[in-house]
Amino acid sequence: MLWSVADLKGFVIAAKDGPAGHVADLLFDDRDAAIIALVADIGSALTGREVLVEPTAIDKFDADRRTCLVKIDRAALQHCPDLDADPPVHRRQEKILAAALSLPTRTSALSLSLTGPAPLGMPEVGIETDAQQAEALAEAIRKERKADRHIRSGNEIIGYDAVANDGPVGRISDVLAGLDLRFVHYLVVTLEPRSLPPTKVLLPAATVGEYSWAGRIVHISLRNEEIRAAPPFDRDSMVPAGDEREIYRMYHGGPFAP
Repeated sequence: MLWSVADLKGFVIAAKDGPAGHVADLLFDDRDAAIIALVADIGSALTGREVLVEPTAIDKFDADRRTCLVKIDRAALQHCPDLDADPPVHRRQEKILAAALSLPTRTSALSLSLTGPAPLGMPEVGIETDAQQAEALAEAIRKERKADRHIRSGNEIIGYDAVANDGPVGRISDVLAGLDLRFVHYLVVTLEPRSLPPTKVLLPAATVGEYSWAGRIVHISLRNEEIRAAPPFDRDSMVPAGDEREIYRMYHGGPFAP
């Protein structure tokens, strides 16, 4: 059995001493598909706070009760690192984009500089300020390029376009993690053009060549015909072991290696 990232979202976090929030996401490393952390929202309804929980701190998931049991108490959860301490790629990129959008245009900066002193309480704005902010943004981008940009959000890539070596093939509709929550095993792709009901297939995580946040694309290192020939994904079975071996042999041509 595998866990669906889309399904896990919203599971209640059950600490040793009571409910402590809910599951918000799963983060994984796009180089080897290893799961880095579960993202838990432990804030109040008004002030959300997302923290990173090590997979080893998770006891089990209860699908019937939609509950994630953890081996620690609520106080320990409060001391888990914040999500922004080690954000996934899309969070890093969104911050840079926000910084870029906050830059005043050169026209507006020039207009303000020609109208005289700024009103009381408002800082002087001019071309120098524009240039300083642009340099600050450039520095942020330089730091980002040096940072580890391989941590991915399972929820974020749901909805990305799936593109094979020879063109678009569909859209990512789910991410499936192993029962032990050590690795992401598969991406679920809804094939296009869509049929009724939609045809979904499984792609082993190892077949992904690259994830693109800017383009919202997952590049698959296979041809369209290879992907479309995959066995249809049965949502109810969540891939029993026998089918998983068949899928592995199809893509890799060797014995199953989970």
